[in-house]
Amino acid sequence: MSDGELAWSSFDKALRIITLNRCTIGERGGNIHRCQKPVKLYAEILRKNAKEGDKIFDSHLGSGSSRIAAYGLGFDFYATEIDEEYFEAQEERFHRECFGEIKTERGTLVQTNLFDKRKDLILELKSALRYLIEIATLKK
Repeated sequence: MSDGELAWSSFDKALRIITLNRCTIGERGGNIHRCQKPVKLYAEILRKNAKEGDKIFDSHLGSGSSRIAAYGLGFDFYATEIDEEYFEAQEERFHRECFGEIKTERGTLVQTNLFDKRKDLILELKSALRYLIEIATLKK
């Protein structure tokens, strides 16, 4: 694992330094690839350089960190990986981190949310509406 790396891009922008703790590389799934980068690194790069609607291509997919970051940010993503073992490992990692799928000897488990996000959103909207009504009533 290196303490620093330089990456080339075709973007017409000045050099940027992104500092991350390298212990985060193996978060949620351990190391898959000897040159594995943290998902947070790719997410930061995409947030700063890609625009909505851009298509992201990674010619050396490796552990799939770039794929996970692109998926999380809503980008269309395309990639290649020559090593079948790395491809299968990143595929499993992608499904685990993005969809909560865990493969076992008896099949695939899917981790679902404990809370229905729609219900939480409705409660937040009702609370905000009550607050606005309260403010409007006080101003009268």
